[in-house]
Amino acid sequence: LKRGTLGDNCMYFETGQGSALSAGGHHGVDQQTCETRAYAVAREFKPLRLQPLAADPPQPANVEPAKFGQGDPPFEFAKPENLKHTDRRVLSPIQLDLWNKAGWHGTAFMQYPNMPGPILALHFRDADAARRIFEDWRERWGIGGTDDHVRISIITGVTKDNPFAYSMQIGPVYRTSDEQSGKTFMTMARNLRLDASTPDNLNRFLEGFQKAGSYGLVAAVTQLGQDFPTPMTELLLPRRSLDVRPAWMIGENDPDSSVMQDDDDPFIPDGIADAPILKAMAKMRQFRQRKAQQVD
Repeated sequence: LKRGTLGDNCMYFETGQGSALSAGGHHGVDQQTCETRAYAVAREFKPLRLQPLAADPPQPANVEPAKFGQGDPPFEFAKPENLKHTDRRVLSPIQLDLWNKAGWHGTAFMQYPNMPGPILALHFRDADAARRIFEDWRERWGIGGTDDHVRISIITGVTKDNPFAYSMQIGPVYRTSDEQSGKTFMTMARNLRLDASTPDNLNRFLEGFQKAGSYGLVAAVTQLGQDFPTPMTELLLPRRSLDVRPAWMIGENDPDSSVMQDDDDPFIPDGIADAPILKAMAKMRQFRQRKAQQVD
């Protein structure tokens, strides 16, 4: 490599497709956690290349969003260890260890005079980790490319106890081009419940977004001695995509169902007798109970 004085050899970090799980070296840790930890370790060595050796194929124009099915998935999909190594992939913009360190705990809506649309600021506790999240997204997809890879959804009407509360999910974009016969993919997303006391801030942001047709996504951290978060505007990501929907419309296999908490009583309009969210929440409760039993 001719990069230093210690020799010309190089080291390759395997960070994808569940290699630890396939080799039986995961010691009970799930595949997604193994992969994200491996990626985080590799970055500490300042690798020459961060992109995969086999780049994702370009997405065709006007690709339709994926449609989520009904009922339970096929039995074999529930046993990923029985699937071939080449039949699994992880679909996620989230690096688990980095997001854990960053400590996403809030949002802030802002408006700057020289920007056409409003700003959605993700409020983090750790400035260095937050910066690395946005730097990684810019490296992987470019300044204007996150719309094709990072999905942001805002779910309203999540609980009658607080009519102004909403949830936000940050995860992968689901497309029909990601669907391949005989293939499975696992996803990872981050959810946050925002217990707003009024609807004003969210409504102003959505009105500004609707008017401009775009918004800026930034990381923000509250500095010592300050009362309000400071946005990292130098890492701003322009976006046009944002999914805003009421909780009652979420179906049983919709990824947004994970934003619901077990004791939520979502707002359901009068005249809706069998709201999809009821079946979704029942299924999510069963899933969480099974996970808790496995841990015990």
